[in-house]
Amino acid sequence: MSLLRIVVDRISDWRPYFPTDDLITAGDYLAQAPNPQQDSATHVINLCGGLEYLETGYYVSLLAQARGQRVLPTVETLNQLSRKALVDLQLESLAPLMDELSRRGALQGDAFQLRLMFGECLQPGLSKLARRLFDRLPCPLLEARFQHRQGSGA
Repeated sequence: MSLLRIVVDRISDWRPYFPTDDLITAGDYLAQAPNPQQDSATHVINLCGGLEYLETGYYVSLLAQARGQRVLPTVETLNQLSRKALVDLQLESLAPLMDELSRRGALQGDAFQLRLMFGECLQPGLSKLARRLFDRLPCPLLEARFQHRQGSGA
């Protein structure tokens, strides 16, 4: 049976909206002793605010991976998100989809932002884009900002 750990900065921010024993603070998670019998079956969702290199959330993902746990986001995803050039490369393949969305009128204006929660978004008509973003940059919570470039669809 899999164990779920939802790692957050402060339990008090989440408990009223998501009352579960699966919540754990980053400090408590980092202080836990490894449990080889459970670690490989543990899923970790890292919802910490500080996910950049040397911040607490980064260490949560790093420790989870070192223990053999399945973690979202992975250290690789965090490193990609920290480098704009790598993110741009990940998103270049979305150009045909962006062109299609633009032709259908799903994209309004020269800029827009898309908030994703596990690959889902609230904007009608953009669910395919949200899913593709999540496939390329799997992060539980992600905000993507798009700016129309001259001569291209996105």
